[in-house]
Amino acid sequence: APSRVHLVKTQDYGGERSFAYLNDVMLGLYHTDTGWELRQSEVMVDTIATPRGCMPQVTRVSVNQPEDPVFLIQGIEHVGPGPIEVAFFGHLFLYPGQRHGLPLDGRGVYSISAYGTAFEDNNETLVANYQLQLYGRTINQEMRQVIATFRLATAAGPHLLWAGDIDRDGRLDLVYDLSEDYVGSRYTLFLSSPAGSDSLVVKAAALRTSGC
Repeated sequence: APSRVHLVKTQDYGGERSFAYLNDVMLGLYHTDTGWELRQSEVMVDTIATPRGCMPQVTRVSVNQPEDPVFLIQGIEHVGPGPIEVAFFGHLFLYPGQRHGLPLDGRGVYSISAYGTAFEDNNETLVANYQLQLYGRTINQEMRQVIATFRLATAAGPHLLWAGDIDRDGRLDLVYDLSEDYVGSRYTLFLSSPAGSDSLVVKAAALRTSGC
């Protein structure tokens, strides 16, 4: 997997956190009135005291834009500013047996399916042996790929956040929060361009956040 790709969100991160790998200018993914675009954004990282919070300080990542990007990326080869195609944006948890289609305009049929065994425990829905599979069919390829497995997950856990063609190769890319429960996030970027002939996507970048 490419090691120099980074995924970051503009938000406060608990404690003093190093983002030394970030460039001053990154590509931000923005949802505009006319569609979706990657836009060069100046990134600022500041440590801010939080006397009333659950931590003495936070590390704030922000940009010099009037609105926040959905996320920031750096390090994807041959990708610059400009429009991109998006198939999904939201917060999607799939229960076992559910499937969600993620079409790209005329260039492929994609979907995410979930597997496992759901059960109730203390008025909460849990899923044992939870598995997420990506299906893709293009002109010269049809494939299924397991992108994540969990021994036990909650319905507050793994969520699809975004899907589209961020590297502009005509194939689907994903951003998933692979957290297993309510506390913190595990944002994960799956890219198609570095994938070999035996896979649809490769896990290219990850960002962990912790709750109080």
